[in-house]
Amino acid sequence: MIRLPILALASAVALSACAVAPVAPTVTPALAGALDTQPDGYRAVLPSTGQRFEIVSTAASADRLCRVVSTEQADAFEVDTYCKTRGGSWS
Repeated sequence: MIRLPILALASAVALSACAVAPVAPTVTPALAGALDTQPDGYRAVLPSTGQRFEIVSTAASADRLCRVVSTEQADAFEVDTYCKTRGGSWS
């Protein structure tokens, strides 16, 4: 009889983790191209959404490259970090 409440609790915890798990930002082809080729401070408009974005900064290690991008929203700025391994794709 104790197994049922424990199973129910474990299921609830597992399902709630899905609801709060971070969602990876979407990388459009235009953004991926800019991340691959443009310097920090680069500003442009995403053709798919019309949103303005700026590549704010870059950090690199021996096996990973990360770039911080600020995207203009209607009443705020959204800041995301995009990373990739050597030869990989942005995520």
